[in-house]
Amino acid sequence: YIIFYILKCVFLLVYYPSMERYIDIHCHLLNSQNIEHTIKRAESIGCVGCLCNSERISDWQKLLDLTKRYDFVRGAIGIHPWNIMEHDITKVKNQMEQILYEKQNIMIGEIGLDSKYPDIKKQIDFFTTQYEIALKYRRVESLHCVGAWDIILHIIKENRNTVPIIAHSFSGNIDIIKQLQNAYFSYSPMILNKKYKKMRDSVFFTPMDKILIESDGTDLTILPDIILEISKINKFYWIKLVVVIIYFDLITPFFFIIFYNIKNKIYAD
Repeated sequence: YIIFYILKCVFLLVYYPSMERYIDIHCHLLNSQNIEHTIKRAESIGCVGCLCNSERISDWQKLLDLTKRYDFVRGAIGIHPWNIMEHDITKVKNQMEQILYEKQNIMIGEIGLDSKYPDIKKQIDFFTTQYEIALKYRRVESLHCVGAWDIILHIIKENRNTVPIIAHSFSGNIDIIKQLQNAYFSYSPMILNKKYKKMRDSVFFTPMDKILIESDGTDLTILPDIILEISKINKFYWIKLVVVIIYFDLITPFFFIIFYNIKNKIYAD
């Protein structure tokens, strides 16, 4: 039996990479010139689904059509803080509420604040409106934040957040991680570049069951590279070895643990 078990473990170690599955929690498929090809390439490396974000109101119907056409795609509607100047907040509110009322599997994103872009007051108005809608309809929101975590944390605390937040392309510090208790922290391809030290430092302090990954674009095949880099930063190689050899029959394989919450809490209809 011991010999059989050892052989089984060796087999799992050799073939384990082919068992890995990924979910891209923040992408922009609408920017792809060939969406069908992009999805096929993603599936070829083990990606089983994605959350496609929108950036402006003109994206919303295209996104809804995309979610109907492909089971692979889940959608999020929102106004990106870079694009608020071209929108009327009342129109956004009315149209967003109508869609969320009719479509139970649509989430909210990409929304947030960006201190590098003008009119932070108007950004706050747009973010607060969309955030309150997310709470009303109990939808996950994909959050963009650059240099404005103090404002966002204040708004979240005032509204007593009760729905999960995805902190997209997160590079905040450990204090922000502690304050965002009902949140997941998503890491983008920026983590592959060592010059983004803040992001690489933040992943080290992020609880393992709160780590998500994203392409933040149209190349979903980059997901395995992001996972590998997170593993290197957190020195998880030995954990993967222990999990596969000793606990394979008892618990979920290591890399699947990272995405288990997404599959059950966020990705499912």
